[in-house]
Amino acid sequence: MSHQVLSFGFMAPLVTPITDAEEREALRDKLYYGGLGISINYEGTLVYSDHGGDEFWGGITFASIEAETQFEEACRSAGIDVTHETRFYCSSWYNGEDSDMDDITLDEFLNKTGQEV
Repeated sequence: MSHQVLSFGFMAPLVTPITDAEEREALRDKLYYGGLGISINYEGTLVYSDHGGDEFWGGITFASIEAETQFEEACRSAGIDVTHETRFYCSSWYNGEDSDMDDITLDEFLNKTGQEV
């Protein structure tokens, strides 16, 4: 059954966006089954980690001090080059629909994080 979930982690723009739809889908599958805990958005312009994603009833949760370094290492392990503009995110979303992390575009990310478009 679908419900409200809380996801949090890190997100960063790809140095080279993946414009080919088949290549994007192949990479999404590779990352999903690869166990690195990262994925790319539908647009192929951002990579993100997702800690959480469980049903959320309130309370407090924490990320480790090393979480950003682990995210960057997971990207390197997957052969994904990211810019230096890594940002922490937190998203409450309904898992009966596509996640905010998959739907966000590069322009939205840059606008919401106060970076140049």
